[in-house]
Amino acid sequence: MAGFAVALVWVGVVWALWPRVNVGQSWIVAVTAPASVLGRRRAMRWEEFLLLNAGVYAGVGVVVEGVRAVRRRVRG
Repeated sequence: MAGFAVALVWVGVVWALWPRVNVGQSWIVAVTAPASVLGRRRAMRWEEFLLLNAGVYAGVGVVVEGVRAVRRRVRG
């Protein structure tokens, strides 16, 4: 759900700022789309970009859920 919320926020930003949208080098792009940092250094197909972003978000989700599980077990 969080990824969907991020996507909705980006749609709102683009609609609000169109046609003066130039956020490609901003820090917020790097935070919400981590694959964009690699994309600044080499050309990426959109499929690669989507898969890399999905992988980063999945990895973050696994770590967060692991930490939550350990904290629940410790609290008893």
